[in-house]
Formats: sequence, C-alpha cells, structure tokens
Amino acid sequence: TIKKVYILLSLTLIFSAMTAWISVVINSQPFGFYIILIYIFMLYIINISKNNFFGIIFTFLLTGFLGYTLGPIFNKIIQGYADGKLIIAMSLSITSMIFILLSLYAFLSKKRFNYIIVFLSTGIIVILTLIILAIILKIQLLQLVISYFIIIISCGFILYETSDIIHNTKQNYILATITIYIQIFNILTSVLYIFSYNTKKD
Repeated sequence: TIKKVYILLSLTLIFSAMTAWISVVINSQPFGFYIILIYIFMLYIINISKNNFFGIIFTFLLTGFLGYTLGPIFNKIIQGYADGKLIIAMSLSITSMIFILLSLYAFLSKKRFNYIIVFLSTGIIVILTLIILAIILKIQLLQLVISYFIIIISCGFILYETSDIIHNTKQNYILATITIYIQIFNILTSVLYIFSYNTKKD
C-alpha cells in the first residue's frame, strides 16, 4: 500500500503542477463557489469507484482540477506583489519541506497517531466556524488565523494518514492518496495566503 500511495501521490502532484502551469499561462479566471461543488462531487465519485480503475482516473481529474484552480491564485500574487514569484517559490518549498519532514517523522518513529483524531475533528469544526465568521464579519485578520489553523490540522492529518498506511490500517491506496494530497494542497494555499498577507503589495 505504501508504494502504491507514494507512486500515485507523486504522479498526481506532477499532473497538478502541469495543470497549474497551464492555468497560469492562459490566465484562467477563478471558479468561485463552483469549486466547492465540483470538489464535493469528485470526492463522491472517487469514493464509490475507489476499488476499480475509474478511481484512479477520477483521482487525476480531481487533483488536476485543484492544480488548475491554483492558476488564478498564482497570477494574482505575481501581478499584485513585487516579490510575487518569490512568494510562490517559498510557499512551494515550505510546503514540500513540511510534507517531507512529517512523512519522515511518521516513518522513523513508527508511532500510532490515532489519539489525535479527536483533536483533528475538533479542529475541523473550529475552522468551519471561523470561516463562517470571516464571511459574515469580513475580518481579514480572521482569515489569517484560519490559514494557520488549516496548516496545523493538515499537518496532523498527514501524520495520522501516514501512520495508518505504515501500519496497514488504511487498506485503500486511492483514498489514502487523495487524503494526503488534499492536506498538501491545503497547506500550500494557506502558506501562500500568509506570505501574501505579510508582504507589501506592488
């Protein structure tokens, strides 16, 4: 399972990078609320097809789509900040380092992280609550707090999921791949927002 997960994860990350690059080049526009609808629909399709070849196809479709949605974000940062390209490069580097270090820790320590599932579940509820408040109150600082919370919770999920894979608790490699990919995506977008928030606009 471990080998399958990391092979599929590597391929989806490469595919996402390609779709993100295409999105930047053609200057694609933000999807808005439709992102959430497409995201939920694709997750549902992957879940019901996780045990056959179609699960892999839909995994690439979802990760490619999420990569494509990064294009407008990248372009906004490049066009709006003097150090836009540096912000993106640093965000990608930090996200990669976080994932690698967490994975190494999980593999080398061989710890079980089942005990943090309550914390992670509570964290999701807190994040959703903060998102609703941010939408209603329109407080930019609250959005920054949400980004930090998302990074912490996503790191926890990477440890939890990697531990499950190591101890063969997670049997389906497609779902394991999607879970880890989404956490990496969440960390990247959150780090991008934090850097953008703390950088002066052009």
